[in-house]
Amino acid sequence: MCTCLAKASFAQKQQLTLDEHDKYIYYQAVNMAGFNADTMYNRCLAGLSQYYHNSGVRNELSAGASIAISSILVVYNNTSMAKHEDGEIAYTLHLEFKDAKYRYWLSDFILQPYQRNRYSEYVKIPGVKVPLEKIKSKYDNRTFANYQEQITDFGKQLGENLKLYVINTPKKGEPVKKIDTKKW
Repeated sequence: MCTCLAKASFAQKQQLTLDEHDKYIYYQAVNMAGFNADTMYNRCLAGLSQYYHNSGVRNELSAGASIAISSILVVYNNTSMAKHEDGEIAYTLHLEFKDAKYRYWLSDFILQPYQRNRYSEYVKIPGVKVPLEKIKSKYDNRTFANYQEQITDFGKQLGENLKLYVINTPKKGEPVKKIDTKKW
């Protein structure tokens, strides 16, 4: 039993990997038997449009349907006792669909750090943007590992949401009940 606990405690979390351009990427391929590419594309597009409120949603139509979204993720400082916003990481989400499978990846990570202003609020440091690949040289390894863990957790949660978008059929809006105030 002790060996099982030891193996479980040393199991590594999924980490960001480097792609062919030496940039960090979170990549997942998902098999969805019984779904065609158009259905998955339309359901994911509808779900992501609601999640991102149509901001930054680009549809790229080519031989295979794909979606690209640019957005930000706020990262927190977990190295001190007081947890606070440490910056925001801009990223790009890419989705590609084929029959019975799809893949998604997060890439193009750029950190814009925060600093405390005179009102004790955390705001962006103007003009400072650091690609994720250069964070190790600018910050310590613990900060880099913290950011990497937060991006990985976000990628996992996004993957679960995408599966739900594909599996759940979109609900048609129920007709709005109208009240006639002239009739009792």
